[in-house]
Amino acid sequence: MGMYDWSSYEEVAKAKLSQNKVPGASIGVAVDGKTVYTQGFGWANVENQVPINEDTIFGIGSVTKSFTAVAILQLQEQGKLSVEDLVIKYLPEFKIGKQGAEKAMTIHHFLTHTAGIPPLPTLNHSMARSLLADAEEMDPKQA
Repeated sequence: MGMYDWSSYEEVAKAKLSQNKVPGASIGVAVDGKTVYTQGFGWANVENQVPINEDTIFGIGSVTKSFTAVAILQLQEQGKLSVEDLVIKYLPEFKIGKQGAEKAMTIHHFLTHTAGIPPLPTLNHSMARSLLADAEEMDPKQA
């Protein structure tokens, strides 16, 4: 695509996906705000052999935490907040139980996952199918 030769990159990408047993990925490269390369590798759905392309939608899960951290640090650079600010300064309605722990929680605590908030019960439910599949793979009776 464009003035770049992506063939050697594509060979490396395919080899890495295979080596790491990743079913597929979608890659996009922008230079000066213009897309110069897009390519899907592998399968969006292995069972039905649906290939990945530039329009494939991925659930990015926890990657959103990185985007949030960058945005917060940009706001800090602009002097609009400090990571040492208490969360309740910006979210006064934020409450954790009846102990009042939120009165000591800073933005930094949230960015570094040190706020002391336990995992949500819904996380276990959302991971159940994956955990069961992993357990079946490790079960010697299944081998």
